[in-house]
Amino acid sequence: MPRSPLATKALESWRRTHALFLAGRRGGEAEKEAEAREQYFQFQEDVENAWTGRLVDSTETYKAPAAGHFAASAGCASPSGGSGC
Repeated sequence: MPRSPLATKALESWRRTHALFLAGRRGGEAEKEAEAREQYFQFQEDVENAWTGRLVDSTETYKAPAAGHFAASAGCASPSGGSGC
């Protein structure tokens, strides 16, 4: 599946931030690395949903979890494609 220009830029940003994170340098704080990672996956998901024709009901009430609630993930991700754990 092709990557959108936004997803490509987000991946580049995640890679830069992740490198700073691994080096313990300024700009690579855990929050910034996580934000860059989340943005990449959100853009990529948007592309995949556009390709598959997934319908989104924009009139549905936003049902966000309570503050401080985290959804479990299937594992760790790394911008290089390997395990980030």
